[in-house]
Amino acid sequence: MQPTTRTRQTTEARRQRTVTYYDYVVVGCGTMGSMALWQLTETAPEGSTILGVEQFGRVHTKGSYAGESRLFRLIMKEGGQYVDLARRARQLWLELNEKSGRDVFIPTGALSIGTPEIPAMDVLDDVIAEHGLDSEKLDSEQLAERFPQFHQHEGDRGILDPMGGAIRPEVAVAMAQNLALDNGAELWDHTTVLAIDRANNGDSGDSGFVISTDKGTVRAGTVIATAGSWSAHLCPELADYVRVKGIPLNWYMPNHIDEFTPDSLPVFIKDFIADDGRKVHVFGAPSLDGWSVKVSPLEQPYRYTTPEAVALNDDDVDGYVADMSEAVTGMIPSTVRTSMHHDGFTATGAPIVDVSPSTGAIVAAGMSGRGMKFAPIYGRLLAEMAVDGHSELQLPEFTLAEHVDVERADSIVRL
Repeated sequence: MQPTTRTRQTTEARRQRTVTYYDYVVVGCGTMGSMALWQLTETAPEGSTILGVEQFGRVHTKGSYAGESRLFRLIMKEGGQYVDLARRARQLWLELNEKSGRDVFIPTGALSIGTPEIPAMDVLDDVIAEHGLDSEKLDSEQLAERFPQFHQHEGDRGILDPMGGAIRPEVAVAMAQNLALDNGAELWDHTTVLAIDRANNGDSGDSGFVISTDKGTVRAGTVIATAGSWSAHLCPELADYVRVKGIPLNWYMPNHIDEFTPDSLPVFIKDFIADDGRKVHVFGAPSLDGWSVKVSPLEQPYRYTTPEAVALNDDDVDGYVADMSEAVTGMIPSTVRTSMHHDGFTATGAPIVDVSPSTGAIVAAGMSGRGMKFAPIYGRLLAEMAVDGHSELQLPEFTLAEHVDVERADSIVRL
């Protein structure tokens, strides 16, 4: 069902009225917030008032989700504990496709390629065996025959995950918002939240929260804070557990685009030892615009104090092009498009989904470059925590107690 203009106008008209209390307020309506808003409208008691607040436009280029495509994998290097969440996330991605009428999730499959020196390939084997996952394993010869788009490295082998695919992140955020609006939620964009405080009404018995914004004050029964890389601005304790890092994305032009369409190429990850002895990781997706292909590296090693400080280092681009050229064939060896993004990274690589000690809000932060693939099921997790006070979807490693101070961690690594 396609949301109508009338839906948006109705939401704007509601905003003109002075509504000061909502049962549920979601602060930040990007990846996690849009999904939480949608899932709240599916799970909250009938008649609940639900508001989303977003500091930028409804869909914009400043969030961690921007950049045309994200990878979805069921066979994950992150470990088998995430497989059930990924299965359920995939079901919700397909539901979002159906309800929105858009190809938010494109089932291309997901290909992982690695040499014998890459331990992550053994992790994938273990995950497949432990969970009985469908897969197709390719030796070097089979890999070269099936996927000549990749340069061969000695000992290369591939694992094809038939349940994998590409996600269109901007479309995902917009469609989840639209479904929430259709279900009766409101969304205030271009509204900056300045603080989240517990309500303190003395003997009145009134509980809940006071949310201060640049447009005024809103009261809420329950708050979900999904501010992404800005999370520590609202929940200061998160500064000890989450660091902002830059994520450079690069696109190249292939000589023969038909070899890089979604019908010809799955989303992919390739790990190998470069000619200079470095371990190299690149990931990418087939062409979604009909002329360019994303091939990108790991996040930058640099840490930033704010997402606004994240910047593309021009000196790094030559290295990205060189690594791409060692990984993928048939590309013109220069970037046709680059963009710089950011995310919050934890020392463990697991996200934080818990109650903030400083504000009492339910918080999701530190997605560590892995959030989009799980976004709808994390939205369900947040909605269940808001409505029921708990969720069986919350893994133990998501709690603050299981995280360590990033300053004490030797490094932050995304597999």
